[in-house]
Amino acid sequence: LTSTTATVTSDEISALPLETVSDAVNLQAGVVDGHFRGGRSNEVKYLIDGMSVNDVFSGNFELEADINTVQEVQVLSGTFNAEYGEALSGVVNEVTKTAHDNYAGNFSAYTGDYLTTRTSLYTHIDHISPSDLQNYEGLLSGPVPGTGKFMKFVMSGRYYYNDGYLYGKRVFNPSDSSNFSANNPAQWYIGATGDGKYVPMNYQKRLSLQGKLSFDIGGSKALTVQGIYLDNQYNDYDHQFELNPDGNYTQFQKSLLLIANYNIVFGNSSFMDLNASGFDSEYKEYVYQDPLDPRYVNPARLMDAGANAFLTGGTENWHFYHHTNTYTSKIDFTSQLTNVHQIKAGVEGDYHFLNYRDYQVHVDASSGFVPALPTPGSFDFNTYDNMPYQLAAYIQDKIELSYLVVNVGLRFDYFEPDGMGLRNPNNIAELDNLQ
Repeated sequence: LTSTTATVTSDEISALPLETVSDAVNLQAGVVDGHFRGGRSNEVKYLIDGMSVNDVFSGNFELEADINTVQEVQVLSGTFNAEYGEALSGVVNEVTKTAHDNYAGNFSAYTGDYLTTRTSLYTHIDHISPSDLQNYEGLLSGPVPGTGKFMKFVMSGRYYYNDGYLYGKRVFNPSDSSNFSANNPAQWYIGATGDGKYVPMNYQKRLSLQGKLSFDIGGSKALTVQGIYLDNQYNDYDHQFELNPDGNYTQFQKSLLLIANYNIVFGNSSFMDLNASGFDSEYKEYVYQDPLDPRYVNPARLMDAGANAFLTGGTENWHFYHHTNTYTSKIDFTSQLTNVHQIKAGVEGDYHFLNYRDYQVHVDASSGFVPALPTPGSFDFNTYDNMPYQLAAYIQDKIELSYLVVNVGLRFDYFEPDGMGLRNPNNIAELDNLQ
């Protein structure tokens, strides 16, 4: 055993109560909530059919295949071969299904809600509604009508909505203000104009679509193209906003992956894979989409109640955006030269477009107490636009003896960050262009 590897097959997936690929990964030894052997979640390389779905800006994986389209999940948690780069803690490869000659399909749905007797801890949890948790997913595969066995398809979709189990109560609206400065509580001013309704604060609404076409072009050659799309909207619970839930951020994340694979078989012992992919990842975080929305209020409203208290008004005034495009080309050649030596070699190139913005909406005396944006490049308006690229090449030999298996390999990585670096480490103001 030369590496710590676990494989979860589609049969095992169908026999277990798993809803996502992450569920299957978290069942493996040494993995806790996406963290491998105590490492950070962005230290794990996630692949779909061998192509990366990690956002190069954050390092986190932003996309996964629907669980009903997965043929197997390969989980490597240590001592990777030279073919794997950019992985410190682990590697997860999701191998998706290819259609067979006959039509097949499935559909499943469920609804539900959370239930507990601890109503003093979980506000509004005693309100039971089956529509608060919904899941609909289906898959259809088979030959494309009119093409015989030349073209086959797999397509799937999933819609998931979860109201969550953490609620806030709209006692205050973001525009409300309070004053607790007086020593006498009778002189406190509490401006509460909320309607008292309960608002979900850790909800998730998720739509995913997936399609794959396989072409049998004969002559020991095969071509597949596929696309995977994800639209995810969610809230991260913030306890301070429990009485002012409309002032907290909402997160939006969209991803699109397109893959083309061409496979050529050279006899009984050698084959080559040519892969190309385009991966688009977009993340947004804000309270109101329009940064000049008049509902934004003075950040001082977040301090009315003081520290360690529920907020009695105010909005989070920052906007965060990042958009990444990654284009990848790779070639892998594998050959079982002898009964002892299996040689694998490959090259890969990645070109990235990174666009990042974060800024704070000003609502104070300097803006006339109406929403206004700071100047780009100022301390509260950060921008990052770069086009880095990276290249890699590797060769490895799997040596299988009767009493020992040895994996030996060599990998070369080149990275061009397309950014600025310190010219003088003793003076952070002196930057030098790395190009």
